[in-house]
Amino acid sequence: MSGVDPLADLFEDFQETPPSTPVKASSVRSWVGDTSVKRKRAKPQRSAKARLAAKAQVVELIESGEWGGLVDPGLLVALYVWCHTQVYGIEPAELGDGSEWFYAERHAAKCLVDQFAGDMAECVTFVRWVWAREDSREKWRRDNNNSGSRISWQWMFNARLWTEYRLDLARRGESLG
Repeated sequence: MSGVDPLADLFEDFQETPPSTPVKASSVRSWVGDTSVKRKRAKPQRSAKARLAAKAQVVELIESGEWGGLVDPGLLVALYVWCHTQVYGIEPAELGDGSEWFYAERHAAKCLVDQFAGDMAECVTFVRWVWAREDSREKWRRDNNNSGSRISWQWMFNARLWTEYRLDLARRGESLG
């Protein structure tokens, strides 16, 4: 060996940053790149056990008629499922998923608060009105071999049907509550 460092050429232009010169954090991040770990967020869900319990409780509430004092949007979703099954003969498949049920509960909660001031019994009266009307329409569709749309949970817990309900009450000379 002749005493010449074979790596010297590689480091010829390298200059060390003096320790007194701080390196900006933003420049380090731009040089390193994004090192954050992107995790997929889990969808919020309502467990199968909670959905089954709500469905069972709704059957009891339908039989007793005692809805007053309750404020549970999960029961409104279970009531929707029960009504859908009674009128159309099938459960709404989209609510078999815990995350979809969760979102339906959020819509039901908003409807309950915004349209009914948290009065569960009044909201159930509205649900009864919607499904009584839909039952007669579905009977006509079947009798006349006519297809048509159905009441989805998005439509059930929407201000449009609430407006139709209020209009129907006004036409009959009735008032809310």
